[in-house]
Amino acid sequence: MLNDFICNEIFMSAKSIEEKKLLDNERVCIVGKSALLEHLKDTLALLKKTTSISYECYDNATDISFSFDKLIYCLDLENYDISDLNSALSAAKGKEFICVVLSGDIKPDKTVMKYAEMEFLTAHNDKLNEIQTTLKAHINDVFIKELIVPNLFGCEINCKLLNFDKICADINDKDIIEIKDTDIVNDFSVTYICDAINSIFIVSKFGKRANVYLTKSYDFNLYEIKTRLYPLLFKYGIKISYSDFNKAKNTEKSYACISCGKLNSIGYETITSKEDALRYTLSPMLEKFDLQKDFINRQYDGKLSKIRNIELDILKEVDRICRENQINYFLSGGSMLGAVRHKGFIPWDDDVDVAFLREDFEKFKKIAPKQLSDKYFYQTFENKNGYHFFFDKITAKNTYFATKYSDDYDMPKGVSLDLFVFDKTASSERKQINHFNHLMRLRLIMNVRWKNKARKGKKYLLSKLVLPLLRIFSMDTYSKHYDKILRKYENKNTGYVLPPATDHKYRGSMPIEWFDKVIPCKFEGIDTFIPIGYDNYLKLWYGQDYTELLPISQRQSAHDFYRLDIESIVDKNAPIDFNYQGEII
Repeated sequence: MLNDFICNEIFMSAKSIEEKKLLDNERVCIVGKSALLEHLKDTLALLKKTTSISYECYDNATDISFSFDKLIYCLDLENYDISDLNSALSAAKGKEFICVVLSGDIKPDKTVMKYAEMEFLTAHNDKLNEIQTTLKAHINDVFIKELIVPNLFGCEINCKLLNFDKICADINDKDIIEIKDTDIVNDFSVTYICDAINSIFIVSKFGKRANVYLTKSYDFNLYEIKTRLYPLLFKYGIKISYSDFNKAKNTEKSYACISCGKLNSIGYETITSKEDALRYTLSPMLEKFDLQKDFINRQYDGKLSKIRNIELDILKEVDRICRENQINYFLSGGSMLGAVRHKGFIPWDDDVDVAFLREDFEKFKKIAPKQLSDKYFYQTFENKNGYHFFFDKITAKNTYFATKYSDDYDMPKGVSLDLFVFDKTASSERKQINHFNHLMRLRLIMNVRWKNKARKGKKYLLSKLVLPLLRIFSMDTYSKHYDKILRKYENKNTGYVLPPATDHKYRGSMPIEWFDKVIPCKFEGIDTFIPIGYDNYLKLWYGQDYTELLPISQRQSAHDFYRLDIESIVDKNAPIDFNYQGEII
């Protein structure tokens, strides 16, 4: 469990650096001993897989034997060697030098809420004077930039001010969160490990020579941390206790905070929210409480298990119809991955996808609407009820499930199971790409026409100009044309199929032999099927290491839903009649 959260911090750091293009074809030398540098080394190791950087790490500057472009030197203000700093500066002559100072306690002040750079340096002159004097002595021959990092925290990084060890020990051993009167009167700045790494490379890329920058993630007091924790743990029987706050009322508030406005001005921003940083940091210390699972369930307003139960019932219905009529089907997309990796749902996913080859799908589409239980209805553009997705659905009656995307369209919406088709495509790569691009162009046109208003962003003017022309034809006409192009190679023995619904970045066609036979597989205890070439498909779709879990920060709700009504939790004896569009009858 702990490794998962540390790996997540490394992933978030690397992702931020890569997305902002903060490193490119550079040789980086890292010097020092600290938890920050250990995290930095792991981050660079991950980045090395996808970028052309090179790096070397040294405990002491006297050991440097690497030709570098920039040197990152990290020292702890509570324990450092000034002679080693001098050696590092001498080795960096004519090069970029980032001096990262890990600052412990910040001197509290009752009148100034936040220190700016010069205020911080003068207020902490007794500790920083030697370092600043040394840096100044080399300012003419080394490209020096300085970053001060207060109160670092993260997985396995203990911050005295946050006192997470004591907080978690009380929760684990005593089932209590104890709030003291002093917790509310002292505010301080802290820096999450990922933000510290991000700051280093922001300063390196955009910072000015001979400038000092302060960084932080958040301003906290212990009262805020404990009261954020309590709602997460209340369901587990954790209690909260308060000491007498009369003392706090009569105590003047003090501040040990800094301002990172200067760093913000060159592009710095925190990587994650306070809530997520606390969850990532504390979850390993609170292992008996599944905070991650609770977080995922909250994304669905606590209805995730109810959504899944409805979808599993639909899956059983699809399986029944297919078995009774000798129709081959198989789990697709995330459901196939979930079946192989988890024997059921991906823990943070909510939907079930099944798929067919075209011949089997046409049989199913003809039979299913007649044989479905009366609890469900079949959705296709041929129903002429406003539905124009690029795949069919089986939807539970008396439910309403509107996502950010579907909410724009006037059509039946509910908890459903998606039905995809692997359609044949050309045998040559050039024709396959042409087929795919033709479909994607049609999808773009249809999305503008279906929404019936201009797109936002760069395509706004173009879509506004063409929309009056697109309105000449009905959406049914476009859907029929799309279906015709999709089935262009239906009666040809090409040996290849396209990804279903062509809804993702083009990954290329796939041999039809991966899908022309199915093998049994369990999904949440249900006997179902996956294609015989599932391993090849999953490697193509999710990467060679598809059996590994995503970083924790990526384990998010699959749907950004706006509204979710489920019949099973509505009072059947309610005095008001209503329907599941949310309207009074």
